[in-house]
Amino acid sequence: MPESRGIEPIQSFLYHEINDAGCSKYEFSVISGDQIITGLDARRNGSVAWDIVGKYSTEVWGQEAVRVVKNHPADEPLFLYFAHNAAHASNRGRLLEAPQGRVNAFKYIVDPNRRTFAAMVSKMDDTVGELVEALKEKDMLDNTIILFFSDNGAPTFNADFPNWGSNWPFRGAKETLWEGGVRSPSFIWSAALQENPRVSNSFIHITDWLPTLYSAAGGDRLFLPKDLDGVDQWRTIFWDLASPRDQALLNINERERSAGIISRHWEDQLGASI
Repeated sequence: MPESRGIEPIQSFLYHEINDAGCSKYEFSVISGDQIITGLDARRNGSVAWDIVGKYSTEVWGQEAVRVVKNHPADEPLFLYFAHNAAHASNRGRLLEAPQGRVNAFKYIVDPNRRTFAAMVSKMDDTVGELVEALKEKDMLDNTIILFFSDNGAPTFNADFPNWGSNWPFRGAKETLWEGGVRSPSFIWSAALQENPRVSNSFIHITDWLPTLYSAAGGDRLFLPKDLDGVDQWRTIFWDLASPRDQALLNINERERSAGIISRHWEDQLGASI
């Protein structure tokens, strides 16, 4: 658990198959033989958070993030890891969930699943705006770096837990090594970047964010371990320079005999389906 690694306070869930898309209740399902176990899966600092039963999870996480900012001394450093579970699919039987009023706002979207997905993303967007406003009210925004990114591509519709997202124009989806599964759009905001806002196509791997944010916060890169997988990309972002990275290992699965690596402008795969 994160609290065992120095992160506090924390509000979280343990199991990934909870009604995490934003739901009327929090539960998870575990199949052990013929037995299905269900129960509440929402915790605050290690204790069961009974008070949030029946609330929409996306709103709960957003309110907690705002609370952390409001209670934090403005003159002290803050690292806030805000890991939304929206727009992840939920439990089987009702994969996508959002408040009906927000779903109704997207009536122009014909497909009902895409309509609900849009509502889920919209609710997540609300929480980002509320967090930015809280930082502004606390007079912390001008000294804050905001990084928004995803850990994988969408499990479009042909998956165990589809969310009807889109990875276009890339091939593949979550749990594949194609770019649709491993490449995701991100954005980084800082007052220091506003003089030259732009779209960057620099090659950045998720492991690069640790040394990049450390450097951006004024840390000395010489104090970082020499064997880090990530590389410092802050100069690349700030000065719009070429990325120092030219390759990234995507995965090696010895059991399934599959692997993938990106090297310069090429992606090489072993055992990939056509």
